[in-house]
Amino acid sequence: MSKKELDKLRKELDRLDKELLIILRKRFRVTEKVGLCKAKGNLPIEDLKREKKLFTESLKIGKKVGLENSFNLKLFKLIIKEVKEKHRKIKKEWQKENLKNQ
Repeated sequence: MSKKELDKLRKELDRLDKELLIILRKRFRVTEKVGLCKAKGNLPIEDLKREKKLFTESLKIGKKVGLENSFNLKLFKLIIKEVKEKHRKIKKEWQKENLKNQ
C-alpha cells in the first residue's frame, strides 16, 4: 500500500469520525431533554426495561451490519453510563433551581 492510499484511507476515517461525533452529540442532546422530563416528573433515572430494549435492538442491528456483539455492548453500556450521569446532574440542578424558586 502506498503512502497516497494510506492518506486517502485516513482522510476517510477522519470524515467518518467527525460524522460519528456529530451523531453522538445529537443523541446526547435528546437524552438531555429526556433527563429534564424525568427530573420534572420526579421519575427514576434508570429504566431497566428501556435499557434491555436498547441492548436487544442494538445487538440485532449490529449483527445485521457486521459489528461484534462484545463491542456493541461495550459501546451502549458506555453511552448509557454517560446518559445516567448527565441525568443525575440535570436532576440535581433542576431540584436546586426548583427549591430556590419556591
